[in-house]
Amino acid sequence: MYDADTAELIRSAPSLEGLDRERLPEELSKAFARIAAARFRLREGGVDDDQEVVALIAEMQRLAFTNEVLVAVSPDRDDRAAAAFVAGSAHQLCFNARRIGAEDEASGTYVDANAISSDIAAMLLFLVAEATADASEIASRFNLEAASRVERTLIESLGSLARGELVGITSAALPPKDAGLRAV
Repeated sequence: MYDADTAELIRSAPSLEGLDRERLPEELSKAFARIAAARFRLREGGVDDDQEVVALIAEMQRLAFTNEVLVAVSPDRDDRAAAAFVAGSAHQLCFNARRIGAEDEASGTYVDANAISSDIAAMLLFLVAEATADASEIASRFNLEAASRVERTLIESLGSLARGELVGITSAALPPKDAGLRAV
């Protein structure tokens, strides 16, 4: 799934206990394939109570959060771009896996006082990794149905940033001061 340069970037991610960096590009590719297969089974009328997907989400969350922390706390790391790309890919996998079946409500894009959705995290991490095409692709799939006006404005501005549409940010109308965020 990954070209040679991207696979090499992934292999240069920070060393973590229990992580085989040499096989990481293949493992991420297999994870994307497992998610696609689960979606296909569900679409074909099968029931997908696949514990493999649950385990995949847990594994990818660990990989995403660990690398995300390394990116955030060590901005001068030599392997920062690799850590950001791996974290972004893992967040993207989590986001895609959560969209399978009954967990569709978890696929909304959000910003609240305590967290951001995994699609926003993936987009921001791809920007840190200078993977602008990946960041732009994620931004094009934001789901803003449940977003408040303030959230929508902020998220749309982040999407514009990912697509390099800076004029879209500076010309966006600001929401009224009393609009507020949605209840958490």
